[in-house]
Amino acid sequence: DDYDNLELGVYQSAFARAIALKVALPAVECYQSLVTLHKAPIVHTIQRIWGTFSETAQGDFGENFYRNLLTDYPELLDYFSRTDMDALAIHLSMALDLVIKNVHSLGTTGSFREAQNQLGEVHKRMGVPTYSYALVGATILKTIHPFFLQEENAQREAAR
Repeated sequence: DDYDNLELGVYQSAFARAIALKVALPAVECYQSLVTLHKAPIVHTIQRIWGTFSETAQGDFGENFYRNLLTDYPELLDYFSRTDMDALAIHLSMALDLVIKNVHSLGTTGSFREAQNQLGEVHKRMGVPTYSYALVGATILKTIHPFFLQEENAQREAAR
């Protein structure tokens, strides 16, 4: 069991390598492609876009996210076979709301780290593979991408 080797540091345990290669690198690549595509600081743009969403629109975002995730990655369907997807979509939206509004202070609070650890434990007990975390990040970016395009179009029209 590699759990005992977590203290070894990055790239020295199989778990750390898996997280670095399967989660962190794909997330950075998605981030870089969006920044390049839109030529804007992505965090501020996401905060601005998210800030325009009503509570209903945030819930709709959660539903669209899971529709995209399970359409693009049907191998994950079994993990949701006994899940209330409506409730899960709301939980996702609430979590995203918390993260997006507090993105610059997330690493400074112990409560966020505790919540993150609890979420990790739940997913671990359910047998969710760590590679799927990168798929989740990519799907969040895919789901928000149309809103980037809408904002760009609105900016172009305003500039005319």
